[in-house]
Amino acid sequence: MIRSMERLLWIGLALVGTGFGAFVPPAEGPVPFRRDKLPVDVATMTSLSSQLVSLAAHSNSEDPAKARTRAQMLALAAALDPSNTQAGKVVAALAKGEPIDAPSMDDVKMARTRAWNLLGWLEQPEAGEDGQALGACLGDVLIRIDPEHPLAKDRSGNGEKGDWNGWVAAVAAFRDRETPSMEDGPDDGGTDDPAPESDRATLAMRKATVNIPLWCYNRESRKTTLEVAPLELSAWIKKKDDDEDKGSDEEDSHDPERLRIQFGWKSRGDESAILAERLQPWLASRYGKLPRDLQFRLELPKDLTPSIRNHGSLSGAVVILANAVFSGVEPEGAVLAMIGEEGDVRLPAKFWQTLRALAAMEDLPGERIILPAAALELLPSLLTLDQSEFFIRQEVLLAKDIDSLLAVSSSQPPDAVTAAHAAFEEIRTARGTRSLGSFLDFQSTQQRLTKLVGDCPQHASGRMLALRGTSQWPQRLPRAIYAREIRAAIEPMGDVLRVPADKIKRTQLQATEARCRESLGRVEKFYSSVSDRSELHDPATNTVKLLTGLATDFKRSGDEFFNPAARVAPIYREYVDTLRLLTNAAGDAEEYPLPKLDKGK
Repeated sequence: MIRSMERLLWIGLALVGTGFGAFVPPAEGPVPFRRDKLPVDVATMTSLSSQLVSLAAHSNSEDPAKARTRAQMLALAAALDPSNTQAGKVVAALAKGEPIDAPSMDDVKMARTRAWNLLGWLEQPEAGEDGQALGACLGDVLIRIDPEHPLAKDRSGNGEKGDWNGWVAAVAAFRDRETPSMEDGPDDGGTDDPAPESDRATLAMRKATVNIPLWCYNRESRKTTLEVAPLELSAWIKKKDDDEDKGSDEEDSHDPERLRIQFGWKSRGDESAILAERLQPWLASRYGKLPRDLQFRLELPKDLTPSIRNHGSLSGAVVILANAVFSGVEPEGAVLAMIGEEGDVRLPAKFWQTLRALAAMEDLPGERIILPAAALELLPSLLTLDQSEFFIRQEVLLAKDIDSLLAVSSSQPPDAVTAAHAAFEEIRTARGTRSLGSFLDFQSTQQRLTKLVGDCPQHASGRMLALRGTSQWPQRLPRAIYAREIRAAIEPMGDVLRVPADKIKRTQLQATEARCRESLGRVEKFYSSVSDRSELHDPATNTVKLLTGLATDFKRSGDEFFNPAARVAPIYREYVDTLRLLTNAAGDAEEYPLPKLDKGK
């Protein structure tokens, strides 16, 4: 029963609410844009209308704010395609409290992707006043229903941009005061009174720590690097006479029934509130109703400043830490994972980039590293790139859902994981000073690895080492990974070209070209097909070669007729076009937005 509740509570993770609400149908207008002046064709409007209905049907409307977002999506759907009868049917069903059919997750994902792609165009000045008005409204709902999307980060925390006045009611209208909040727990006989403290979950310990790979900004070097740092969660029950934040309006308005999470570093938008909103239902399903005025605070070492590129990667670690303070069992190891919409463990944004950097950290102390099960298809590429040592330095384990994530990250893991760890330590010891390749060739080593993986299938280190000891290990990269490696090789070119043109030094251009060519040379041989090399590697090489001519031109920097900006601009555009080519091949456009062209470029 508990497992079923967990599953239900994690469905629609990004959308789950904390209270029940009435549904208020949207009005017919005033619509803030004219349909005949939108910069898209009728087919696109019709398609977006249908996709918004799918997203509304998938949404959870029990929280008043979420109910309003659902109404906003249906209002947009009707405005974009007045002949969309399905939008009207969904509105009518919701108004009557009747159930509606939910779309498949594939349809939902496709609808989100296409809506985000269209939003990028609607926000441009070329889209015109009506196009931008539609874009503002569309952006408002996408931020709410897909807060994990990389582009949502830049738009959150600034309030609504669309004009909904008179069209969709305010949040207050969606509150049904007669219906108990989800935070008041399951029905206990009809009373709306809060659960007594004796019936609530209790904290088993006040602090828990787990390691997490984080991209951090170094103010001295002005560079972002990967660090494996301890993330500490402190938990306490706030007392009414606490001096901290006394007199704060935010503190006065905070609902004591809601979990509150604070970050010990500067964060963007309402990230902590969103994290708390997702975490509370799951904790309540596992341990019972949470204590009133429960506070969590997350801390990192003081010398680390997390980068915004970590967006979404905290959720896996926070679930582990929150579980620990209620279970009383310390976590162990490092976790690189995020929690998906259905309670599955997913790859965080830019996972391959983080994994490559993690594998390259030779001075990292050996420990347990937990990755999403979806990482399994990417791990063999580390063998191709001669990073096999990573799998014997670190004990890499996989998790497919929250239960398995908690199991493999626990200091008291299941017997199978404990036995696998002991077997892995024996393999490490048996290697001695031998080279990894020769050690893995031994039949006895292969037998040990085969047994380890058979007893513990989630042991990724065992899987990869066993594969490396056979003739079947991959010596070429899949096209998507090949494209990502080439893209990483030419990224220094963008760094130097983004410097104001009159500040660029000829020596910088020469050094950057040499660095990019060296990186491209290392990755070239890993192509899976000749077409991969001709379609991906060759264009990147040709783009980098443009720096030679640019460096030559900068010899004339003292010439009064030399215009550095005019010379840099076309090369920067060529660089961005090459990034677009590689990103399309990599298939990660959602998490790798292309750099914007400055007015001077």
